[in-house]
Amino acid sequence: MRLIDKTIQDFSRLLGSATPIPGGGSSAAVEAALGMGLISKVALITMEKSAYTHRKDLMRHTAQSAAALGQDFLSWVDEDTAAYQDFIAAKRLPQHTAEQKAAYQQALYQTLQVCTLIPYKILQAAVQGLHLGNAVAPDYYTGTASDLGLAALSLKTAAHGAHLTILMNLKTITSLGLPAQDLMESSFVQDSRKQSQSLLDEAETLAQVIYTQVRKALP
Repeated sequence: MRLIDKTIQDFSRLLGSATPIPGGGSSAAVEAALGMGLISKVALITMEKSAYTHRKDLMRHTAQSAAALGQDFLSWVDEDTAAYQDFIAAKRLPQHTAEQKAAYQQALYQTLQVCTLIPYKILQAAVQGLHLGNAVAPDYYTGTASDLGLAALSLKTAAHGAHLTILMNLKTITSLGLPAQDLMESSFVQDSRKQSQSLLDEAETLAQVIYTQVRKALP
């Protein structure tokens, strides 16, 4: 059974177990999906209010985009877990000969790249979700202000969770010691670290802008 087909209770129990999966990457994806659901809710409720007819097209687009992003996040819950399972499988490869050791290191490197790219997608999409929330925040039905505020916080949390997962995987890559991959490894690690930090900074800024708008509606 896929993780996203489990009940919330069962998923929570798995997170609280001693098994390595699901972990931070999958949790970040779930957190982001919740945030997108709240943004969609805010947009749909605002659409129904006659005072916001002038925002109807924007809210419709926001709701549709949020729903689509939410589905992406849910697909990454299991994708992240599958990628880590591949990494675990790679760690079990034999290392009796020089050729086997080289194949072992290469398998670890390749699986860790995938493990890094999935949370990177989560981080990118979290920023996209925050842009949707930012477009809504200046003028929406403020009866949903708490929903919008929580959406911003959920997406910010998801962004941080994805970023931490990226950093953990990059740390593991640098510990592998791959002589034949020095240039490729250095470029991948450095680019991933730089780009993910830039995305995280953008997520922080957007979340703060949304939260500030929300607090104005809830003095």
